[in-house]
Amino acid sequence: MSGISRLEPVAVWQMFDLICSIPHPSGHETALAQRLKQEALDRGLSAEIDAAGNLCIQRPAASGFEGIAPILMQGHIDMVPVAAEGKTFDFTKDPIQPVVDGAWVRTDGTTLGADDGAGAAMALAALFDPEFRGAALRGIFTTDEEKGMTGANGVSARWLQGKYLLNLDGENDFCVGCAGGARQIFAIPEKRESAVPGYPVTIRVRGMQGGHSGIEIQNRRGNALIYLARLLDRLPVRIASYRGGRVDNAISKEAEVQGIALLPLMELQRRSDAFARELAQEFDAPPEFGFDVVSVPAAPELETVWSMEFQNQVLRAIGSLPNGVLSWDDRWDMVKTSSNCAIAQDDGITLTITTSQRSTDDREREQASRQVAAHFCGIGAEGHLRNPYPAWPPLEKSPLLDLAKQLQTEITGTPWRSYVCQGGVEPAVFCKVNPDLEIISFGPNMKDIHTPQERVEIASVRSAYELLQKLLAALSRRA
Repeated sequence: MSGISRLEPVAVWQMFDLICSIPHPSGHETALAQRLKQEALDRGLSAEIDAAGNLCIQRPAASGFEGIAPILMQGHIDMVPVAAEGKTFDFTKDPIQPVVDGAWVRTDGTTLGADDGAGAAMALAALFDPEFRGAALRGIFTTDEEKGMTGANGVSARWLQGKYLLNLDGENDFCVGCAGGARQIFAIPEKRESAVPGYPVTIRVRGMQGGHSGIEIQNRRGNALIYLARLLDRLPVRIASYRGGRVDNAISKEAEVQGIALLPLMELQRRSDAFARELAQEFDAPPEFGFDVVSVPAAPELETVWSMEFQNQVLRAIGSLPNGVLSWDDRWDMVKTSSNCAIAQDDGITLTITTSQRSTDDREREQASRQVAAHFCGIGAEGHLRNPYPAWPPLEKSPLLDLAKQLQTEITGTPWRSYVCQGGVEPAVFCKVNPDLEIISFGPNMKDIHTPQERVEIASVRSAYELLQKLLAALSRRA
């Protein structure tokens, strides 16, 4: 156990500490699901894991509450694995090391996984609470949410039988709807030729913030892959490899190119610095933002470079890619439709570009995806649409939402607003399976999720869990 297990409420932080101790990046949640299943069985509860790796834990109703439909709590147990530049960390083997930092819990240079480990921990604490007397509870813990909601798409309709579902993957306030989305992966066959004489070089983007491509997309954080492409379109450099980004639902914060420079590196650095100053006027650039031009030894991977025609086509396609906020929803004062260039991978044969599009309007998202596909297919790319998921239509008013707002105001004295999330959440899938479900989403206050600066506010965990407890008690009294 780490130091966080002594924080209040102890039951929640102990569960979160347990979650942190078992590696669980997307695609590697089996060990954690098995451990949580055993924790449930040890407490006399029923638990099962389905073919998609999702875990369902059921707690029976207390005496006198048998006729009430089960109350559903839901969160995902995978996390985005991102480490700070230069930090060695294997998310499939190394446990997350949470630390208390004043009013927050964070880690030292990796994502924390409070998205959605904190929400899952609250659900587990409620399921395991020996003092709770009320309706039957069902905890649904899904896998692979961060890579396309494949776990949620595999959840059985049997698990979703009920009237109320409390999704615990929110951040403060009450989320009552979300954007739908899809990932698009473009494979571009490279056209290469023998390298010309020059200076072997690596050019890197540094000092960018990154962040969640739904939640942070409107915050003018810039995109490293796009900015590097725009720089290279101005420099006399022949490209041998181009890569950047790490996960497909984060704004790319790093990108680098290896190649052969046709000018001395000092002049390349001067031009790169000048362009960085131009770019800094386009977004909220941190003081450390810029480009590093570094001499590297000659190596076999620098013996061939992209053909000039191919290089020009690719750089201009990426540099002019529709990216960021594409349309705004005045009704909810939020992003309506957006696109993000997330990852570039280069194996010397194929350049692979991963993008995502999101919208609260499914038809508008489909149009944005078609627009991005047309952009790349013009240079011979083969595109693949992956893991599309629908929007969760906004629920402006419901008895569940009214009750939650009343209880939250009693707890903090400050009313929470309702909002619609540009990032996808799993209720978008569940409401299609069971349209009769009333759903809200909430959770503790988190900052910089999907980045190594991710942190969760300690006091907000306490208030969010108190709200969950009061909601479960109040809903148990509703026939």
